[in-house]
Amino acid sequence: MDSIGEIIKEKIKKHPKDIFIPTGEVSYRLPTGSLGLDRVLGGGIPSGKIVQIFGREGSGKTTTVYHIIAEAQKADLPLVFFDIEGAYDEQYAKAIGIDTENLNRINVSTISDDLDLFELTKEFLVEGNAKIIVVDSITAIETNDAVGAHARFISSGMKKILFPIAKNDAIAVIVNQYRMKISTNPRYPSTPQAAGGLGLQHYTDIKIAMEQDNPATKERRKKPEFIEDTVVNAVVQKAKDYNVRPQGMASFLITHGKGINHISEIANIAKDLGILEQAGAYYKCNNKTVAQGYQGLLEKLEQDEEFR
Repeated sequence: MDSIGEIIKEKIKKHPKDIFIPTGEVSYRLPTGSLGLDRVLGGGIPSGKIVQIFGREGSGKTTTVYHIIAEAQKADLPLVFFDIEGAYDEQYAKAIGIDTENLNRINVSTISDDLDLFELTKEFLVEGNAKIIVVDSITAIETNDAVGAHARFISSGMKKILFPIAKNDAIAVIVNQYRMKISTNPRYPSTPQAAGGLGLQHYTDIKIAMEQDNPATKERRKKPEFIEDTVVNAVVQKAKDYNVRPQGMASFLITHGKGINHISEIANIAKDLGILEQAGAYYKCNNKTVAQGYQGLLEKLEQDEEFR
């Protein structure tokens, strides 16, 4: 009688496109463009995973996606960008670092048989050898008006791309948005929840919840030096992935028209690691005062390469 291992090898030989043995190893990690976010993720988004980025409007989801696309291009990873919302800003994309002339960007809003978002994704992965799939956003996919049609379509579609993503060691980054869960009971008010139904949540390996900072920090940003910045908190939640921490948060500035402010991230990480210490309004490094005020610290880091 054949052993289990021999049977598996024979099946793989007969059906090489339909069966493979996963190694469980991460062959590469894709940087997100945020030092803090990469730190929480263990060095970037691990290969072979599905990542969901969700939050309210204006929380920095698309900016983060643009940075991920730019990093994928730097690494020469074949990429397809589904711009379903049609909100692509070429000038902003260029400012962040995207090579717009060589960006494979398409818009698919229908669910017809020949233009199914997930069937196209599967084709790009299997036949086009795509490594990075970005969808912005899955909430904008057009479906019929039947109750639950959108969630059912996404749930069935996710099943189509699970195997190709794992086999090709690819990464899928899916942007999602909040919708209100309407309550008819006055005791339980309506609450926001991520769209796409439970199926999308089940098939997601890593969830990144993004939101603008708390009201206290917003008051601080009314000062002139913060007028161009939006402070964003990105909470990483491990759904089924064991290559990231169970949960962690990265906080960073998004500068209007420029993207993630890397200088502020260096300052925040240095403070977290104890390299920089704050004493009142002053910042010290090795017991030596290096700057006064947070804005002064950012200017010091930006202008002094040796210190940075």
